[in-house]
Amino acid sequence: MHSQMQGGQWPLPERKGVVLMMAIADALTLMIAFASLIVAVIAVSKDKK
Repeated sequence: MHSQMQGGQWPLPERKGVVLMMAIADALTLMIAFASLIVAVIAVSKDKK
């Protein structure tokens, strides 16, 4: 797969789509990380009360 990308055999729109998918995946990962962090903070604050 990497050799195909380096060889420039992929058409431009397809490559843009792959980059977009990777960006969406990164955004989802960040959102999940933040969500778990917030849940942990809420759990700790509830325990303190």
